[in-house]
Amino acid sequence: MNEKIVYRCFSKNQKDWLKEKGYEYLFKGLYPRNLKAFWVFIWDFALDQDLQKWKRNNPRFKNNNNIKLK
Repeated sequence: MNEKIVYRCFSKNQKDWLKEKGYEYLFKGLYPRNLKAFWVFIWDFALDQDLQKWKRNNPRFKNNNNIKLK
């Protein structure tokens, strides 16, 4: 069983975009290795679809189709 249950978001812009779409994060944390903030969302079909939209519309991913969401 390798099913994703939660999504860790390390981008403030992405977190804000998800909140605008109506998602609420479960909690905010600091990644221990670099103390970078992250937000945890419940991963479901709707979130997966919206993350794919984010990836398609994000200029960071325009020239690299090999980058995968974690």
